[in-house]
Amino acid sequence: WSGDRVWGNDLALESNWNGAYQAEVHNKLSSPEIVLPERVPGDRIHIQFRRWLNVEDGFFDQASVAVNETEVWTQFASMDSGDADLHHQDRHWALRSYDVTDLVADDDSLRIDWEIVSDGGLQMGGWNLDDVRVLLVPEEPETTSGDDDDSDDDSGRGSDIISASGCTCSASAHRSRPGLMLLMFGLLALLPRRRRRAVR
Repeated sequence: WSGDRVWGNDLALESNWNGAYQAEVHNKLSSPEIVLPERVPGDRIHIQFRRWLNVEDGFFDQASVAVNETEVWTQFASMDSGDADLHHQDRHWALRSYDVTDLVADDDSLRIDWEIVSDGGLQMGGWNLDDVRVLLVPEEPETTSGDDDDSDDDSGRGSDIISASGCTCSASAHRSRPGLMLLMFGLLALLPRRRRRAVR
């Protein structure tokens, strides 16, 4: 999505790396622990990232996202093998955003895990990830009729909201508090770029 590097399943220049996850593996990519600054009451916590994911129907292979060991997303899974042909196939870099406020404990830290578990059959492209970030999203201020001027608001929060949206998801951050839009970690700068093969 941005720059010239991503984190993905089975990516390398060698001929035996083909960009597809392997059969009968459990791959897991974990962020470092992310410690958030002190929050204002009402702030929401969102994780956001770009994703290009291709994975077999969830009846066979499972891709998931978890925050603090609680699953926040997984792909569709058919009920039986005869109908299990609804594979998840992104056709572009999709922006994904999840409100994870309720999953962050009082210590205000979180960890994000992306996982894929495969069976012995069809393998696809798996996870490709870029531009991971954590945002503090302020509660929208209440306004009264006929009072549009927030110049006397000494909280520093104001009411000017900017939004990022795409692919049926959205997140917002306050323009006058740039510290709220936090790039908590440069995932792709801190970690090696190749996805190591799982040890079986």
